[in-house]
Amino acid sequence: MIEDKFAVIGDEYLPTMFKLCGADTFFVSDAKDTRETMLKVIEEYKLIVIFSEYARFVSDIIDDASSAYPLIVVLPSSKIDNYALEKLRESTKQILSLKLNFD
Repeated sequence: MIEDKFAVIGDEYLPTMFKLCGADTFFVSDAKDTRETMLKVIEEYKLIVIFSEYARFVSDIIDDASSAYPLIVVLPSSKIDNYALEKLRESTKQILSLKLNFD
């Protein structure tokens, strides 16, 4: 069951600031950890923020998530890269579409 909470997936440093905003944080270190964590949180959260460094490991899952929830937002890890920017654009379009469709 999806509840009104959000998850942040990344290394041990970047997600910590989101914890102060009430996020549940999940620290991952490699592709296997990332995949296992993503499969777990995708069923429980309405919003999932994942840093681009780790999003690459689960790009197939992110691309298949076409329903309204969970909304998956990919943020740049430490430097801006094209993958993160493209996924951020897609997330923004999805958010705007949801806003227009549900008002």
